[in-house]
Amino acid sequence: MRETPEKNKSWFYKWFLNNQLTVILINIFLVFLIIFLFSKISFVFQPVGQILGIIMPPVILALVLYYLINPLINVLENKLHVNRIISIAFVFIII
Repeated sequence: MRETPEKNKSWFYKWFLNNQLTVILINIFLVFLIIFLFSKISFVFQPVGQILGIIMPPVILALVLYYLINPLINVLENKLHVNRIISIAFVFIII
């Protein structure tokens, strides 16, 4: 795509669209417009929020437990040469 010479650009482009303040103000306006529209249709997202409120705590707990317990299981598997399934069962029995 070729650049157009400066003399061919219109006064609207030069004064408004090429202005950084104008672009920032348009972006701010669009953000507020999106927030306003989402506030008007928030009833659509309430069931999704309830479903996520039910599903997400166990998922987050499982992720935290995985990242906390995985190094211990790796140590049991690599250093003590215990089968991975047995080491997982052992750690869960201890917990």
